[in-house]
Amino acid sequence: MARFSNLSYSPLDGGRLMSRASASVAGSANYTVKRDWRRDLDQESRREGYDYFGDFSGLAVGDQPFPSTEEINLVHMSRSPSGKTVVVVGTKSALYSFTALDYVYASGDGNGVYVDGIGDDPYFSDLEWQTLKSGFSSSGRRWEAANVNGYTVFNNGADLPVVWRTEWTTALPLTELRDLGVAHVGTIAAFNNVMMLGDIREIPTAGFNDWMNGTDGNDPYDVYPDTLSTNRFQYRLLWSSLNDPREYGVVVESTSTLNSTTLTMDFPSESFSVGDDIVVLGAGASGGNHLTEVASISGSTLVMEDQALTATTSAYLQKLSSSSSITGYDDLEDDASGIIKLEELMGQLVIYKDTSNFLAKYTGVLSVPFQFERLPITPGKTLYYKNTLVSVDGKYHIYAGRNAFFKFDLQNRQPKEVPSMDLCSNLFFDEVSIADTDSVFAAHNANTKEIWVGFPGSGSDKVRCLDHRYDTVSTSSMNITAAATVKRPTMNLVPVETEDWFVMGNTEGTLLLYGLADKALSQWGDKTEIFYRRDDRTDTTTTEPYASTLSSGLSNFGDNFNEKDLRSYMLHLSSQQDSLTGLNLNVKIYGATTQTGTETLLADHDIDEPNENLVSLFARQHNYRDELSVTGKDNSVKVAARMYEVSGVASKSAIRRDD
Repeated sequence: MARFSNLSYSPLDGGRLMSRASASVAGSANYTVKRDWRRDLDQESRREGYDYFGDFSGLAVGDQPFPSTEEINLVHMSRSPSGKTVVVVGTKSALYSFTALDYVYASGDGNGVYVDGIGDDPYFSDLEWQTLKSGFSSSGRRWEAANVNGYTVFNNGADLPVVWRTEWTTALPLTELRDLGVAHVGTIAAFNNVMMLGDIREIPTAGFNDWMNGTDGNDPYDVYPDTLSTNRFQYRLLWSSLNDPREYGVVVESTSTLNSTTLTMDFPSESFSVGDDIVVLGAGASGGNHLTEVASISGSTLVMEDQALTATTSAYLQKLSSSSSITGYDDLEDDASGIIKLEELMGQLVIYKDTSNFLAKYTGVLSVPFQFERLPITPGKTLYYKNTLVSVDGKYHIYAGRNAFFKFDLQNRQPKEVPSMDLCSNLFFDEVSIADTDSVFAAHNANTKEIWVGFPGSGSDKVRCLDHRYDTVSTSSMNITAAATVKRPTMNLVPVETEDWFVMGNTEGTLLLYGLADKALSQWGDKTEIFYRRDDRTDTTTTEPYASTLSSGLSNFGDNFNEKDLRSYMLHLSSQQDSLTGLNLNVKIYGATTQTGTETLLADHDIDEPNENLVSLFARQHNYRDELSVTGKDNSVKVAARMYEVSGVASKSAIRRDD
């Protein structure tokens, strides 16, 4: 039975007891259901709803376009060096960006509005949702994204990773990776302004030139199909140059002719551009290196600014910047287990493998830019569901293993189970398997200070929420497929303070805004929270109600042997309660002879305003529990305490327990 943390308890005079915990069962202080409630200081609060994501200051609610009709599996925030922030979402087939929210300081007209009537002026026609790139492989996995020095790299494990900057209109493939023979990569992460890539699949040497020359009519930089063989180096870690995730030290073989500026490459390489400083090994005087610049390039023919002084065959052509960069790779072979995920932690990169973890430190030395340390991990404690790995305030990682949730930090250097998550682990591990790994994800909700773990479930619980402030766990019925905390997107040319939003995507391609922000929003009537849901794309004008359920376990109030008389029950609402009428709060009291016996409904009481909080009743049972249910919308409920008026009965009877 699932157990959740609950309110504290204290004994009162006159035979009254606050709900108290039990060490052996899910008692009244350990909820069996805590759906769409969350901890807030010393009270339990109804969880907020959600709204459409969009620019409600410039467009009416519902007029905001949706990014797609496909399931969203990525929500990410890209940031430019100038301070501009952009929300990017990904689906199986495409990447989309959204830039049309705030336009303060851009127009210089003094009224804080950049444009009136988006889309009329060609300059503004590219605002709202824009397709960064489409046509990705149907075999692509859940998107990953990482920011490095104004660039954002996206990877889906099937296509060649792509890179994008906020000032670009399209995302571009990382051509240098393909020119190095990389078919696709398993995982990516940013570390010390370097793009790190793990689990590398390479195109076999025998067929590489044919692929790159498009012998079969293929685009050399398109997806390398699964039907063609690859060489997999699942333990390989490959990295870019410092501050430039597009550069990987590409080397292309080429042929030069004496006293000619024409260089013929083995295949048409898009890694070189006009103006690039290049070095051709062996094409200089007396067979030395030839330093020059790219004058023009067409197909496999590259024209240099300076003539070759030595004829060469299969000479290495490389960018001059790459020759002095840290680019390279390392094989963390160990027991040949594969790299599953990468994540930075307190200045080190944690490399999660099947059987161990590696720690990487940046040295700054060109020849050995990283030092690696292996940490053996106890079997069963390694990362299993790769997309559940999330960093909490940069201090530690949380992730789902094979059958438990774990915390990893650099102090203990060994994963430890998260007890609060383990109490209700069945709600997750009974619902998912490794086949669902691309549908399982985790995200940090900075506004509620929770780690959200979303998963496909057959029941009402779709998200597990770990509150890392109070170490409590709850669930939510929100049916979402991706989420991330972002800064409110802005087109500002001057960085300004902006609020944090928790943005979520669903199966219909709708982007949603969680109903709590750290600043009041005008679209919410200048409030910081809302208690309704709005996600029906066919009816954008209607807000929907939802149900929040809080159910305790059965409690014998410390007396295993005797019956107890329950004379009344009082629900104490918080002094911070916003809604004073229309609470739509229902309280049910149940009793049972045994912990596993049939329950009897003893009271069913509706509370519509805070002063209706007393439930009058009389019942004689061994065990009691309560269930709180809030329905409707626009009604917050904050519970501070629950009080039972209980007196003992000297019946000296014994109840059967299944302990």
